[in-house]
Amino acid sequence: MSERRGASAEREARAAAGLAAQLDERGQAEAAALHRARAAQAERDAFTTLMVGADLPDLIPPRPRWHADAACRGRGDWFDLAAPDAKAICGECPVKQACADDGIEEPAGVWGGMSERDRRKLRRGRVA
Repeated sequence: MSERRGASAEREARAAAGLAAQLDERGQAEAAALHRARAAQAERDAFTTLMVGADLPDLIPPRPRWHADAACRGRGDWFDLAAPDAKAICGECPVKQACADDGIEEPAGVWGGMSERDRRKLRRGRVA
Protein backbone atom coordinates (compact mmCIF):
# COMPACT_ATOMS: atom_id res chain seq x y z
CA MET A 1 0.00 0.00 0.00
CA SER A 2 2.78 2.36 0.80
CA GLU A 3 4.26 1.57 -2.59
CA ARG A 4 1.02 2.67 -4.18
CA ARG A 5 1.07 5.86 -2.19
CA GLY A 6 4.69 6.42 -3.18
CA ALA A 7 3.94 5.81 -6.86
CA SER A 8 0.86 7.97 -6.66
CA ALA A 9 2.78 10.77 -4.98
CA GLU A 10 5.52 10.45 -7.59
CA ARG A 11 2.97 10.68 -10.43
CA GLU A 12 1.37 13.69 -8.80
CA ALA A 13 4.77 15.34 -8.40
CA ARG A 14 5.60 14.68 -12.08
CA ALA A 15 2.20 15.99 -13.13
CA ALA A 16 2.68 19.08 -10.99
CA ALA A 17 6.16 19.62 -12.44
CA GLY A 18 4.78 19.20 -15.97
CA LEU A 19 1.96 21.60 -15.25
CA ALA A 20 4.43 24.11 -13.81
CA ALA A 21 6.58 23.82 -16.94
CA GLN A 22 3.55 24.30 -19.16
CA LEU A 23 2.48 27.32 -17.16
CA ASP A 24 6.01 28.72 -17.31
CA GLU A 25 6.12 28.25 -21.11
CA ARG A 26 2.67 29.79 -21.42
CA GLY A 27 3.71 32.69 -19.22
CA GLN A 28 6.83 33.26 -21.32
CA ALA A 29 4.79 33.11 -24.52
CA GLU A 30 2.24 35.53 -23.09
CA ALA A 31 4.99 37.87 -21.93
CA ALA A 32 6.57 37.78 -25.38
CA ALA A 33 3.21 38.44 -27.02
CA LEU A 34 2.58 41.32 -24.64
CA HIS A 35 6.02 42.76 -25.41
CA ARG A 36 5.33 42.55 -29.16
CA ALA A 37 1.94 44.19 -28.72
CA ARG A 38 3.42 47.03 -26.67
CA ALA A 39 6.19 47.57 -29.24
CA ALA A 40 3.65 47.64 -32.07
CA GLN A 41 1.52 50.13 -30.13
CA ALA A 42 4.54 52.34 -29.48
CA GLU A 43 5.33 52.27 -33.20
CA ARG A 44 1.73 53.21 -34.06
CA ASP A 45 1.80 55.99 -31.47
CA ALA A 46 5.03 57.38 -32.91
CA PHE A 47 3.60 57.30 -36.43
CA THR A 48 0.37 58.95 -35.28
CA THR A 49 2.32 61.65 -33.46
CA LEU A 50 4.32 62.30 -36.59
CA MET A 51 1.24 62.43 -38.80
CA VAL A 52 -0.65 64.67 -36.39
CA GLY A 53 2.35 66.94 -36.22
CA ALA A 54 3.07 67.12 -32.52
CA ASP A 55 6.79 66.68 -33.16
CA LEU A 56 6.96 68.57 -36.45
CA PRO A 57 8.42 71.76 -34.99
CA ASP A 58 11.55 69.73 -34.20
CA LEU A 59 11.67 68.27 -37.71
CA ILE A 60 10.97 71.35 -39.81
CA PRO A 61 13.32 74.30 -39.50
CA PRO A 62 11.67 77.60 -38.61
CA ARG A 63 10.74 79.90 -41.47
CA PRO A 64 13.08 82.82 -42.03
CA ARG A 65 11.89 86.22 -40.78
CA TRP A 66 11.55 87.60 -44.30
CA HIS A 67 8.97 84.95 -45.19
CA ALA A 68 6.15 86.85 -43.47
CA ASP A 69 6.60 89.75 -45.93
CA ALA A 70 6.99 87.67 -49.11
CA ALA A 71 4.64 88.52 -51.99
CA CYS A 72 4.01 84.80 -52.59
CA ARG A 73 3.00 84.11 -48.99
CA GLY A 74 -0.53 82.78 -48.70
CA ARG A 75 -0.75 81.84 -52.38
CA GLY A 76 -2.02 78.29 -52.53
CA ASP A 77 -1.19 77.93 -56.20
CA TRP A 78 2.47 78.91 -56.15
CA PHE A 79 3.55 75.32 -56.82
CA ASP A 80 1.49 75.34 -60.01
CA LEU A 81 2.85 78.59 -61.37
CA ALA A 82 5.06 78.54 -64.42
CA ALA A 83 8.42 80.26 -63.94
CA PRO A 84 7.43 83.47 -65.79
CA ASP A 85 4.30 83.85 -63.63
CA ALA A 86 6.23 83.20 -60.43
CA LYS A 87 8.93 85.64 -61.51
CA ALA A 88 6.23 88.28 -62.05
CA ILE A 89 5.07 87.81 -58.45
CA CYS A 90 8.68 88.15 -57.27
CA GLY A 91 9.14 91.34 -59.30
CA GLU A 92 7.52 93.60 -56.71
CA CYS A 93 8.38 91.54 -53.63
CA PRO A 94 9.97 93.54 -50.79
CA VAL A 95 12.08 90.54 -49.67
CA LYS A 96 13.24 89.39 -53.10
CA GLN A 97 16.97 89.56 -52.27
CA ALA A 98 16.64 87.71 -48.95
CA CYS A 99 14.59 85.03 -50.71
CA ALA A 100 17.18 84.73 -53.48
CA ASP A 101 19.99 84.41 -50.94
CA ASP A 102 18.19 81.67 -49.01
CA GLY A 103 17.06 79.83 -52.14
CA ILE A 104 20.35 79.78 -54.05
CA GLU A 105 20.93 76.07 -53.27
CA GLU A 106 17.30 75.01 -53.66
CA PRO A 107 16.85 72.43 -56.43
CA ALA A 108 13.33 73.46 -57.47
CA GLY A 109 10.97 76.38 -57.68
CA VAL A 110 11.42 80.10 -58.12
CA TRP A 111 13.33 81.85 -55.34
CA GLY A 112 13.88 85.60 -55.37
CA GLY A 113 12.80 85.80 -58.99
CA MET A 114 15.27 83.12 -60.10
CA SER A 115 14.33 79.78 -61.66
CA GLU A 116 16.30 76.59 -61.15
CA ARG A 117 18.27 77.37 -64.30
CA ASP A 118 19.00 80.95 -63.18
CA ARG A 119 20.28 79.76 -59.81
CA ARG A 120 22.38 77.03 -61.41
CA LYS A 121 24.04 79.61 -63.70
CA LEU A 122 24.65 81.91 -60.75
CA ARG A 123 26.22 79.11 -58.70
CA ARG A 124 28.50 78.18 -61.58
CA GLY A 125 29.52 81.80 -61.93
CA ARG A 126 30.40 81.97 -58.22
CA VAL A 127 32.52 78.85 -58.44
CA ALA A 128 34.37 79.95 -61.59
